[in-house]
Amino acid sequence: MNKESRASEVTICHEGSWLHFCERRLNDRNGAEQRWEFIRRAGTGGACCVIAHIPGPARRVLCVKQFRPALARYCIEFPAGLLDSGESFEACARRELKEETGWEGCVLNVDPPIFSSPGMTDEWVVLVHMEATERHAPDHGDLEEIETLEIPERQLRTRLQEYHDAGCALDSKLWTWAVGRTMP
Repeated sequence: MNKESRASEVTICHEGSWLHFCERRLNDRNGAEQRWEFIRRAGTGGACCVIAHIPGPARRVLCVKQFRPALARYCIEFPAGLLDSGESFEACARRELKEETGWEGCVLNVDPPIFSSPGMTDEWVVLVHMEATERHAPDHGDLEEIETLEIPERQLRTRLQEYHDAGCALDSKLWTWAVGRTMP
């Protein structure tokens, strides 16, 4: 993915159903061998995160309030999901938007892969910008606890702070995007 990456050996130390605990051996800048532990998702190369808005005079951003077992609480996030094998970023984004929010939409832009926690995982995510066009009933999986949120873009940062104050976790991609939208 990167011309500057250094070739190194990866060993899977533990295989779980969804995650692998790995160790990477590489040489540091002085030539000494080092070991780095990290987590890798099993069975996928990455994920799509959907930044979707509902057009209109009070432009709204589509978010989800989703229970996250790793946090043992609800998290406010953009709709997102793992890429299926052979699936395009655009197809994944359309699928996840419809499953999690019930909205269909058109893709406006696809950003390059980004890494949200590169010290802990090699997982990457692609941000897909969409305009929501038509609403249906969401199609949540049996294990998903998801509530669709339609937040006016001008109120997004304030509303996210309110969710945080009420005990919800905030996804870093959503919070960073909201902060960026309100900077002078």
